[in-house]
Amino acid sequence: MSQGEESIEGGGLVLLLEPMMGDAGIVDFLKQAGKPYKKKRLKSGPANWASIVDLFDSHEVTAVSMRLSLDAYFNFCHPEYEDVAKRLLDLISSVPNLVVVHEDLFSCGETADPDDDWADLYARITPEVRDLVHPLFYLRGMELVTYRKNAEVTVLTTDFLRESDSKLLFRTYVPKAQLYAEETDRVIRLFCDYLSSVAGVSAKLEVKQTPSGSFYEVRAELEEAVDVESHYRNFSDLASLSEAAPEKAAEVLALASVNSAKASRLVEKYGREVRRLRLDMQQERERRLLAIRHRLEQELAEEQTPDGREIEMLVDDAFRQPFVGDLEKLTSIGSGVRSMPLRSAPMVSNERAREIIYDELSGEAGIAEAGQQFRQLIARQGGKEREALLVSLRELEDAALPAGDKKPAERKLKTFLLSSAGVVGKASVDLLKDYLKSRLGF
Repeated sequence: MSQGEESIEGGGLVLLLEPMMGDAGIVDFLKQAGKPYKKKRLKSGPANWASIVDLFDSHEVTAVSMRLSLDAYFNFCHPEYEDVAKRLLDLISSVPNLVVVHEDLFSCGETADPDDDWADLYARITPEVRDLVHPLFYLRGMELVTYRKNAEVTVLTTDFLRESDSKLLFRTYVPKAQLYAEETDRVIRLFCDYLSSVAGVSAKLEVKQTPSGSFYEVRAELEEAVDVESHYRNFSDLASLSEAAPEKAAEVLALASVNSAKASRLVEKYGREVRRLRLDMQQERERRLLAIRHRLEQELAEEQTPDGREIEMLVDDAFRQPFVGDLEKLTSIGSGVRSMPLRSAPMVSNERAREIIYDELSGEAGIAEAGQQFRQLIARQGGKEREALLVSLRELEDAALPAGDKKPAERKLKTFLLSSAGVVGKASVDLLKDYLKSRLGF
């Protein structure tokens, strides 16, 4: 089907940018769902890229699926495309989007089989090209999802389109044994109450509980654009004000057109919940500190162990509390870890002591050996994504979660692993990829 033959009449438009030749499964899915779509090539001149930008003005674009091909890489870093590329990515990042890239392109050929006929082409994406192109996406909050076989693109894209229809606002996983796990659950539930009671967002919370942890998904029930990050910051501010300055909290609610009687009830409710949370967290912190001391005494009786103050400093540095101001930190309460204390706390010099403390805080005791290697790689290379990657790792380790629910976590970890291929080498990448597959039951 040529580019001009797609049906673009009707409701929201789905853009397929740089689709593969074998995209019949994606097209069939869109047709069966009654979704208008348009294919556009990125292996084209700046004028064609500008025509994609124009589609955002002439149509309501509701989702974009893009394949980052070899030619697209080079176009994105070519001076002639600079302005239109920035405009295009700004628009794509404003709607649900999926950007897929072949594993060997993503890794600059580091993971390619030397006997692969395409190996030399993959290696044309040098680290310099990669470091010019990838930040264009990352700085806009866009993820790059890797694939190995073309058939995976069909699965990834159809799953993405179903997900975009479901209006997922955010998702996270919290290990049951992790510090502040129960308090995180209450914060998430309170935020959902805020969405419906104050923000006017009809949201549905789905929780799947296993013996090892809880998996949370919050979805909007109506066809509406929801800036969930902004809503969480407002919720955070309101919750804190309800505890510290109830009168100011009531004024905030009045500005949000909440009537005075309802505002009074909400301020009382949020203030009470925050006070309870702080008290419960303090008690949980003290309980964990005592458990850590006892375990250190039992397992390291003959060795030098950190004193009580050192342990307290480590706990307070590693684990933040709720109501910190943005949604990323709410979902990373699920990881709790601010900076991998095992590797960054010089005051605890005993390696086994650090392991014990981390296990007690994170709920990761019993993680597989390959998972431990993955965790250490995240500690070294995770950067700003460290916390989100740890959440994904813990989610993947939960054997009771359905494989389908863990796919986003597996994809995130695989993309991170491939980005580290130049550091760890192909053999380690292959080993850890096998670990990821095993956690999905393959």
